[in-house]
Amino acid sequence: MNNILFIDSLPREMSNAKLIALCAPFGSVLVAAVARRAATDYLPFGFVSMQSEAEAMNAQTHLNGCVIDGNPIRVDSRISPPFGWTREQAALQAISPT
Repeated sequence: MNNILFIDSLPREMSNAKLIALCAPFGSVLVAAVARRAATDYLPFGFVSMQSEAEAMNAQTHLNGCVIDGNPIRVDSRISPPFGWTREQAALQAISPT
C-alpha cells in the first residue's frame, strides 16, 4: 500500500475541492486532483495523496463502494488507471493545467 489513492467512478460534478472534502475526514489530504483532458472534458477518476499510508488505508476502507450521486465509487491504492497510463502519468495529467 502507499499513500496515493486512485478513485474511480466519480460524478461529473466532482471538483478538486469536493474530492478533498470527501477524503479529509480520514486524514490529511496533501493533494487531490480530478482528471481532466481539458477544462471541460470530464474523466471519471482522480487521485488523492494522503499524509500517510495509514490515512490512505482508512480513506480506502471507508470510501470504497460509497455511493455518490447514485454511483458507487471505487477506491484503490494498487490499481492502474484507465487508458494504459501509469499512475504517475495519470496523476500528472490530472493536476496539469490545460
